[in-house]
Amino acid sequence: MMHADVLEFLFKDSILFDKLEEKAPEKAELVRKVFEKFKDHLESIRILFSDFTDHSVDHCKTVFKVLEELVIGKDLLEKSEWKNIRGKWRLYLDDNAYLTEDEITLFFLAILFHDIGMSPKIDNRLRELLEKAKYGEIKKDEIEEIKKIVRETHHLRSKEFVEKDDDLKELMRKYGFGKYISALADIVEGHRIDPCDLFSRFRRVYDVRVSLLAFLLEIADDMDIGSHRVERFLSEDWIWLYLGRDNIKHVLTNMSVETFYREGDRVEYEVCIEDLEKYSFILELVYRWWDKIENRIDRFCTLGILSEREDLDAWRFILPSRVNFRFKVKGNEADCSKRFEVDRRVFADLLSDRVYEGEWMYAFRELISNAFDAIKRRAYEEGKFNDPHVNVEIEFKGDWTEIVVEDNGIGMSMRDIEDYLLKVGRSFYHELREKEPEKARAISPAGYYGIGFLSSFMLLKNGDDFEGSIEIETMRNGYDAVKVLILNPNLPAVMLKSDRREIGTRVKVRCRRRDVREFFERVVEFVRALRDEGKRIRVFPFVKDELFYEPSIISSVFGVEDEKLEIRVNVKIDSYEVWNEPIKPDLIIDGEKLTQVEVKYGNDVYRLEVWKGNIYITSFGLIPIEDLKNIMDFMYEGEHVLETKKGEIKFWVDSLEQLINVNGLSCNYLSFYKFFDFLTVCKVNGQDVSVVLTVESPQPNFTDLKKDEIVIDPKVVGMIFNELSKGYVYFDFITFIGHNISIQAFIVISAEDFVKKRLRLNDVYGNWITLEEIEKSGKKPLVAIRLIEDFYDKFRDFFKKKGYHILQPIYLNFFGHSALDEFSESCDECEHCAFRYLKRLLLIPNINNLSSVVKIKNDEFKKILNDFRDVVAVTLEEDKYSMIASSPFVKTVCKLWRENKIAGYSVLKLCSIIERICENKAYVTVEDLEKYAEIDEKFREIYELVKDEMNKGKT
Repeated sequence: MMHADVLEFLFKDSILFDKLEEKAPEKAELVRKVFEKFKDHLESIRILFSDFTDHSVDHCKTVFKVLEELVIGKDLLEKSEWKNIRGKWRLYLDDNAYLTEDEITLFFLAILFHDIGMSPKIDNRLRELLEKAKYGEIKKDEIEEIKKIVRETHHLRSKEFVEKDDDLKELMRKYGFGKYISALADIVEGHRIDPCDLFSRFRRVYDVRVSLLAFLLEIADDMDIGSHRVERFLSEDWIWLYLGRDNIKHVLTNMSVETFYREGDRVEYEVCIEDLEKYSFILELVYRWWDKIENRIDRFCTLGILSEREDLDAWRFILPSRVNFRFKVKGNEADCSKRFEVDRRVFADLLSDRVYEGEWMYAFRELISNAFDAIKRRAYEEGKFNDPHVNVEIEFKGDWTEIVVEDNGIGMSMRDIEDYLLKVGRSFYHELREKEPEKARAISPAGYYGIGFLSSFMLLKNGDDFEGSIEIETMRNGYDAVKVLILNPNLPAVMLKSDRREIGTRVKVRCRRRDVREFFERVVEFVRALRDEGKRIRVFPFVKDELFYEPSIISSVFGVEDEKLEIRVNVKIDSYEVWNEPIKPDLIIDGEKLTQVEVKYGNDVYRLEVWKGNIYITSFGLIPIEDLKNIMDFMYEGEHVLETKKGEIKFWVDSLEQLINVNGLSCNYLSFYKFFDFLTVCKVNGQDVSVVLTVESPQPNFTDLKKDEIVIDPKVVGMIFNELSKGYVYFDFITFIGHNISIQAFIVISAEDFVKKRLRLNDVYGNWITLEEIEKSGKKPLVAIRLIEDFYDKFRDFFKKKGYHILQPIYLNFFGHSALDEFSESCDECEHCAFRYLKRLLLIPNINNLSSVVKIKNDEFKKILNDFRDVVAVTLEEDKYSMIASSPFVKTVCKLWRENKIAGYSVLKLCSIIERICENKAYVTVEDLEKYAEIDEKFREIYELVKDEMNKGKT
């Protein structure tokens, strides 16, 4: 039974709890309070499951112990240190793996609640069951069936309890943890979910990695094995007499596990079996547990490599790499150790389906970029060499397609193959960044995660099976040539002799995928047909997406040790050459380069090119602009149909506004992309603008394993725009549609000089002017509303007197305020404003377009506004509008609302009518509303209600 000091006993040996209490005593106090509140719930589990392994308070205690001693290791915990990262405290276990304060707190809470779904105290039905069982009113078989269901669904019941229990919610909110209730519920549910599903189902909540905590709880729970869980059972004879068969197996197997410990990265359990024949079920169950633990760790490590964050991947190196059960049979040692290995077939499936989402073109991107890295490395180590090149050949042989990617790069030795190519997740370039950062800086490799080569298995994937082979033949200077044949991700790699004499690597993939073959057949037919017409056409046929055409490789021109390295790429399809030159972004841009700026930040180089003109890419791949113009009458987006002697050829052309080139790879997204996107909504001398951002980095901060997204430090973005501000190109800010960026955002990145000097804005006269020019004229910029824009003559003298230069309404969001804001103030007469209250309560489009409810505070401005007769609302820009609180009509609506004489629906209807009028007019008057009342019967009732009330006030 539980005693009074059990709380102190439960936590007194916990290093993690001491660390938490040291750094965040209020969070440790939350854990204590929660335990005090719910300890009886946990202890009651023993009542219902008295014949099973312990799941009560003692189990919670040992899960702590397992986590600290086996999963993490006491040595690491004792050496762990708190570090403040961006204002948040993290407990670092090594250089990369950490837990935050909130994560540690939630983990303690999750351990307390993970089995609470087995408690009869949370379920009236279970309490009734116990009462009936006490008086023999229910059969034993029925009790066992109910208990089985409870055990199997306890994680769901635990989640439901966490989500719904009011006492728990109150405690968590009191200590500022209310925002984590759903996260805690997900963690306790997740401790019974397969790791593969954990990482797809649960997302980070604030700074808490829910999937990581759920996995740590899951593995600590699984590894809580031993005699301590069955100490309350009196004797083996009693067990055989009173327990059911399955319970006997679990209880006796736990009793046989005498001790466990962690040594280095290895965990050992000691199992003693007196009679192996009599207790063979112990061996069977231990092996089942053993497999489960290893599979859990296996899958986590695989998914850690595939995760979107490096901090999650770091946990692979914290977890034990080996879990071993040592057996003693009748006191003698029995060696049952086995090696932990990754299931490469599972890995290949995960890579194909979850990382690359089945897009096989990524396999070509990885193979070609690997070749580029090898050539850059050779150029660095050996200096310039003759004709650096990559040859890509696609051949059709019967039902098979043979793909060859060959380079004359550095090559590989047998050790390179064994240490890196055949080890999933181990990357030469990743280690190079740590061991030789200068060399990594010079090379700036695209390789990073150590999984790119496995993307080749996507080409072998044919339905649910792998068909074909991958052959690697390579030679490194000073080493024997090596040939490796891989038939299946789970079969052993076959090492063969090679007679290769040239330095470099040749990868041959033999596959039967129809979609791969059909794509390249279409490309070569396209090129042949046009060349037969006497037209020049070149195609680099590698696009990432067959729906939204985007390049996969965008450049084969690099800087190595400040030397320019141009890699020629030769592509042949069915022995027909379709490309034979370096790849350069400017080949596919239809226009001239306006300006280029370059900044260096740490080891990285960032180069932004601004082009006048569009970037074009086709459904067949990259086609140089001069070739496209040679086959098309004029350039446009969409489907094109060409008539040739061989028939009709259809293909698509898309235009891009920006290219992001990271070490030769094309990226789709980057952090702070909105700043570069912003440039593309501007025009230069009336023409569209495109941008190319090139990043040369030894360690690009990719956020996904596809290497499609990259994070750039905001300081770098600010530096780039500050360099632009020193140039001579003016950017005319044409429109704001679809771009959520403000002048404040430029101030945050210290790039206000660009906005001030190089950004030209359109004023109400139609002139383009910079903020610097406005400032020099002695005036202040002010954004008009549509009313001012349409009737500027009425406001001219007023603004001239006030010293304002009036800009067009499209800049409202950019500046964040307008002329209306300058001469008005928010109306706050009503505690629950009819308009603002409904806007918050009901996310309905027509009420969301209401920007504000204002009172005019400037008498001169109010006098001008009165010239427009009974103004109810004014249009700001696009579909946004503001209500004028000083309008008698609006005042009356507010009065009726305060007196509960007008319904919320009626106010919404009024807003809907006002929005319709604002679509075509700069302001709304009572007369406008009266006209609508004549044609809309429902609105007529609302209008007349307000008018009648207005008339009462007059009398």
